[in-house]
Amino acid sequence: MNKILFGKPVTWQILSRLQDKVSNSNKPYTIGVIKAKGDVDQDYYYEAIRKCASKVGINCTSYLVSDSTTTEEIIDIISNWNVDDNISGILIMQPLFEKIDTNKLIDTIDETKDIENLKKENAANLPCTAKAVLEILDYYKIELVNKNISIVGRSKIVGLPLYEYLAKSNCNVNLIHSKTEDIEDKLKKSDIIISCVGKPKFITGSQVKEGAVLIDVGINEDETGKLVGDIDSSAYEKASSYTPVPGGVGSVTTAILVSNTVR
Repeated sequence: MNKILFGKPVTWQILSRLQDKVSNSNKPYTIGVIKAKGDVDQDYYYEAIRKCASKVGINCTSYLVSDSTTTEEIIDIISNWNVDDNISGILIMQPLFEKIDTNKLIDTIDETKDIENLKKENAANLPCTAKAVLEILDYYKIELVNKNISIVGRSKIVGLPLYEYLAKSNCNVNLIHSKTEDIEDKLKKSDIIISCVGKPKFITGSQVKEGAVLIDVGINEDETGKLVGDIDSSAYEKASSYTPVPGGVGSVTTAILVSNTVR
């Protein structure tokens, strides 16, 4: 029988390390979030962060960006948050509207409040979602050394940093993207598949081998509006273990954000 790698116990392990520090602090902790108005996915993510943070006594506040908001207006908000002692960490949800220069926004964040580790000054620390994947693998004692691992998707906040980390950790790693040849062959040879491509049900049961470990970073809506991952449920029957969507990597990512805020 395959094993479901739930994020909840991993999340609680992370949060349990933080409660004493937050409760003993002489000032409030607050996460400032920049998010797109009317974006359902970002609303869901924000609410997940708010609930997770509240479990250890951390508040959240948000600034909503509309299609008429300018980059300069958001920079002013971030600049104010940088010098506000009540704002402990700053998060920019992506994507914002096309005309917004997200790189400028990231550059504006004070490095000590960059809880996603997106600034070059924080490059030594993995971005939150990439770290969440490793936390799950570690918690469930999934061996990585000498394993064939395929990472599907090369985003700067998940795929690329994971590839660089695992390539240095004595793993055989493939980074799969739209230009990769023989994708199906590489997937079928993989002991572990980490998907962060952002396409619903992109990987099917016919593309994975028996006993593979499936780590699904994707959170997508299917044609019925249901939240699904990048990996189709048909692949679960062949897997030795897999992360559910929702309830897997996403919940651990929020805990990493909260942990980074305290740090």
